[in-house]
Amino acid sequence: RQNQSDLETLRSYDRDSLSEEDKLHFDVMAFWLEKGFAALPESMLLHPYNVEPLTGVHTSTPDFLIQDHRFDDAAYAGWYVDRVEKLDEVLDGTLLAFEARVEKKMTPPRFILDKVVKDTRGFIEKPAESNPLVTNFDEKAKDASPELRARLVAAVKSQVYPAWTRFADRVEAVAKDTSDDAGVWRLPD
Repeated sequence: RQNQSDLETLRSYDRDSLSEEDKLHFDVMAFWLEKGFAALPESMLLHPYNVEPLTGVHTSTPDFLIQDHRFDDAAYAGWYVDRVEKLDEVLDGTLLAFEARVEKKMTPPRFILDKVVKDTRGFIEKPAESNPLVTNFDEKAKDASPELRARLVAAVKSQVYPAWTRFADRVEAVAKDTSDDAGVWRLPD
């Protein structure tokens, strides 16, 4: 199971080298991986919708980068671009988890999926140079090199936009095969 793999990864870190705060995070995660998540039936782990308009990865991850990512110096600007270059992997992972829910008939109602598609397509409707990920960079990383900005624009064009398009296309296809019924009774046990 994935939890076991995650627990092995967690235990590969040297807990003793962590700060007291990070040790607490480590211990809580170890608890959940050992006992908390393991006590739940696997189907329960699929119940929360991972594709939804308010806190879905397609909006929350760019929002985090735009609202919360720091730009203290050139290194931070570089890390911002590094993170944008990974957004396709993040969204593709969300899509894989969504597919597991689709397979088990645990999808959100159509009206939710339609909003997700609208928001996703809205995020990529402008040219890459005008995307909020780039305009945010332009506002906050004024001293960044032109090469770094070019790398960011290239990532938005070649990685972010294709990933958001794949995501919107798949969610739209699933929306056509679901209903607007929003009751919990529509979900399997």
